Amino acid sequence: MAITTDVLILGGGLTGSTAAHALANKGVRVALVDVHDQIPNVFKAEKAGPHSLPQLRRLGIGDSVEAVGRKLFESIDAADGRILRRMRLGERGYYYHDFVNHIRKQLPPEVQFIRGTARRIETSDNLQTVQLASGETIESRLVIVSCGGASQLFDQLSITRTLVIEDPAIGFAMLIEPAAGGKFWFDGSGVTYYPNSAAPRISYCSMFSVPGAMRINMFGFHDVKSTWVHELVDNPQAKLVRTFPKLTKLIGDFRVATKVEVMPVRPSVANGFRRPGFVLAGDAFSTVPPSTGKGVYKLMHDVEVLAELVPEWIKTPGMGTQKTSTYYDHPQKREADDHVRMKTLYQHWAATSTTVRAQVHRMRFFADAYIKDLIGYTADLG
Repeated sequence: MAITTDVLILGGGLTGSTAAHALANKGVRVALVDVHDQIPNVFKAEKAGPHSLPQLRRLGIGDSVEAVGRKLFESIDAADGRILRRMRLGERGYYYHDFVNHIRKQLPPEVQFIRGTARRIETSDNLQTVQLASGETIESRLVIVSCGGASQLFDQLSITRTLVIEDPAIGFAMLIEPAAGGKFWFDGSGVTYYPNSAAPRISYCSMFSVPGAMRINMFGFHDVKSTWVHELVDNPQAKLVRTFPKLTKLIGDFRVATKVEVMPVRPSVANGFRRPGFVLAGDAFSTVPPSTGKGVYKLMHDVEVLAELVPEWIKTPGMGTQKTSTYYDHPQKREADDHVRMKTLYQHWAATSTTVRAQVHRMRFFADAYIKDLIGYTADLG
């Protein structure tokens, strides 16, 4: 016998779990399908900034990031071994799996969690049918796909993807410790450290406190099979020092305490997504380079728009394309998508271009930040 619900969400990561929480709190019956009972330790979005934190609070999951995250009292921009700018941004550093698993624990009873993987999907103007690998069938008014790797379902629905940039993006993560023991002077803060040139094809490295440790994440544009990546994985300490020659001048001698985690990303956006009874959210709709720092920002906009529209959709018969298209055409979603796309193009250009214009731009950014710090300018966003 088929399971029936108002909304079926495929993918229980940050997007899916947050959407399930927000919709259930508005009285919508939700089934959430994910292959894992608990999200495993995986390198994904590990920092919530001043724009995404208010979104989390509006969606009712602000307590989760407060519970598992470390408050970052100050955000510091730095390059060439010196501080460029200090800001109070009210950020939080956390481990992705801790954050998502805490959200799942707080899911309202209206959410039915089902462990499984979707294998087939049939959509229509009224009722959607999804078959799981286990053979179970779920019928729902609406299907929200929030798992970026749902290629089998995309093939069935003739949904394709277009690359936003040709170069693959990549992120690296590891823990670091002071070589002499103790704590880093910026413990409880976050440091964004920029390279002096485009030679390493790296946007920046981000050092920030997470519960019980200091995380260092580095983002750029490399193929995962490249020599550069292999050198970093084999000897992260040496590669970090070569990429950022004066880093130790700023933070002191350090050692890499863990293996390097690697997150390759192909920045892309879906095509052919306007369909009855079916919408794409988060990474399923578009993937962005981790260097943009806009992953959480983007997916929270998707969830906010869905939380506004879906309860109204459910009140009336049908779930045709005319309804689902209002999600993609919503001004808030369009603005966020456009912003992230432009940020993607900018980050790629700034990290990889060796033109004189790019070099001048880099120098002006450093000079502007340094002057603001000299005159005592402080941005305070909470």
